[in-house]
Order: sequence, then structure tokens, then C-alpha cells
Amino acid sequence: MPRINIAFGFTVNWAKYAASSIASILSNAKDSDEYHFYLMSDMFSANDKEMFNGLSKIKKSEFNFIKMDNSEFDGAIHDWLGVSSSYRLKLSSLVNEDKILYLDSDIMAREDIAPLYSYDVSDYYLGMVEDKCSYSMKVRVGLKGDDTFFNGGLQLINLKKFREDDLEKIIFKKLRASDFYTDQDVINDVCRNKILSLPLKYNIVPLATKQYKKREAERDEAIANPVLVHFALKPWMHPETPFADEWQKYYQKATGEQLDF
Repeated sequence: MPRINIAFGFTVNWAKYAASSIASILSNAKDSDEYHFYLMSDMFSANDKEMFNGLSKIKKSEFNFIKMDNSEFDGAIHDWLGVSSSYRLKLSSLVNEDKILYLDSDIMAREDIAPLYSYDVSDYYLGMVEDKCSYSMKVRVGLKGDDTFFNGGLQLINLKKFREDDLEKIIFKKLRASDFYTDQDVINDVCRNKILSLPLKYNIVPLATKQYKKREAERDEAIANPVLVHFALKPWMHPETPFADEWQKYYQKATGEQLDF
């Protein structure tokens, strides 16, 4: 039975959105696949744990709750950033697996994600999807004009290689030496030339209609038929955003709540 490891990092206020994302994954999963979730937060209420464990009613899964110590990020995370997005930087020391898929909590699956997980990253640190960032973001991490900057919201991580090359230590040293690096910046910097570029359909923002000009056909197909939707406009605040109606169904399935707008 194929094993699929997936990680999320979130604050207590985003637990319901992470649960919605997991509900979308399990609702589209094959019966033959085995899902193991690693959930990172600085706080888990009893209700949160009950909610996550209750997702096994969609498809039997294992949920591992990892209590994070935010003091471990002192000096590495700047005041204008939330710490929870940086939890993913410690996965290689927190999770005893060789490979894991990290997802932001504002991502929704519309199809089976097993084909994504099956990508071979044995020769890479990660697999990620291109991000159409501003030129200044490339410059600050030392990338050239034609180099690819990747979005940190989805990371297919080779944990084994991270550990072999002691990458976590290198990453945190780099973060503490910089006044402006984000966790996404440091991944693009430290892992350059060791990131497998994944298709846009695995991490597409539905409103990216004027971006990816060198990949227009792929972009248009990804926007029309995404496998994973990354919501720039959060569907719990913007019901008009594309695919928000689908997200609402998974939110209700995960939480038992119906949002009123």
C-alpha cells in the first residue's frame, strides 16, 4: 500500500482551514493509498485534535500532532512575519521519513494528489512550483533574471537529503544573518539548482491570468483545471473567488460548519 506523508504548519486560528485542506485531499484519494499527516502548531485544543482525527471518516488516516516551540525561531523570523509558515523549515529534524509533501493551509485539492507525490526528488532537495515574483525578490536572494523563483506554499521535500547535507542548520544560519530574508527566500537561495520544477497545476493561484507569459498554455489549463488551488483571496472571506464554492463544501465536511457571508 503506497504511503503518502503530508505536513501542515499553522496557528490555532488556522486549524479549521488546514482541516478543510485535508478533507479535500482525502475526498479525492484512492482507497489503496495510505495517508499520514504531520500537523505542526504551537497550540492544539482538544476540539482541534477531535476535528482532525474525525477526518478519518472520509478516509482512514494517521494524524501526528507536533507541538512547536516558537522560541526555536528567535532571531530567524522577523516581526512582520508570522512564525507558523517557517515551521516547515524544521521538518527534516521533526519527521523521521525520507520524503514529505508540505502544503499551506489555504490550498485545496481537486484531484488525487498521489501522482504529485510520486515525483522523483532523489537528486533534489525539493520539488516546487514556479512563483511569478517581482524582480526585486530574485535580486535579494541573488538569482539572475532567467533563474526561477519558487513558491514556498507547496514543497515536495527530500528529507533524507536535507539531513545528509545538514541543510536545516545552513538555512537557520542564513536566516539569522539576514535582516530581510523570509523562509521562502532562504529556500530559493540555499536550495538553488537543487529544486525540481513541478507543473503549474499543482500550485496555481486562480487569478494569475496575466502571469507565466512563457508558459501561457500550461497556465490557462492549470487555471481552468487545477489539481491544487492556492487561494490568494481566502475563500472564507471572499466567496466570489474562483473555486470558493468547492472549498466551502470541504470546510463544512471538515468542521460541520456552514459559513455565512
